[in-house]
Amino acid sequence: MALAACLAAVAYNYVGYPLLVIALSRLRPQASPPQLPSARSDWPTVSLVIAAYNEERVVGDKIRNSLALDYPRERL
Repeated sequence: MALAACLAAVAYNYVGYPLLVIALSRLRPQASPPQLPSARSDWPTVSLVIAAYNEERVVGDKIRNSLALDYPRERL
């Protein structure tokens, strides 16, 4: 009995779940992707928090990478 339950669980993971996802995707229409703000002034203000512990060697690179983001400076 336990072997049958284990085999059923494996079969569901590899066959049943993908079939369930396919069936549900055909029943529910796909949502359109979110639209980016048209003007850069419409972008929300964001704050960036960098959690680091013993990261002296790489935290400078992370900060430079974060500042190089394509996001309006006045909103960051």
